[in-house]
Amino acid sequence: MRKVILGLLTPLICFAEAVHDLERGDPVGPFVRFLQGKASTLDAFLIKSLGDMVKVEVPDYIRAYAEGLVKEKRGDLEGALESYLKSISLKPDYNPSYFRFNDLIRRVRNPE
Repeated sequence: MRKVILGLLTPLICFAEAVHDLERGDPVGPFVRFLQGKASTLDAFLIKSLGDMVKVEVPDYIRAYAEGLVKEKRGDLEGALESYLKSISLKPDYNPSYFRFNDLIRRVRNPE
């Protein structure tokens, strides 16, 4: 399994920021930069490639939550609120959506 993963990752070594992470055998760097809002296009390609290898269908409420995180990092706070609300409506007991929504609504609608 390890050889298969390495074989699939080998073409990605040409990507600038990911080169050092992959040389150290650490594909986490692009994910860290993504969560910090600092991912490059090449980091996104690596993340997408790794995601394509996972054969699991992502539930809609997780997808909506992830969209909210991305919109929030990009500064689209109203869009992020809508995505979090969508996630909450799809799965009311998914707590991360509530936490992010509550934190963001206070910052956007009631900054005091």
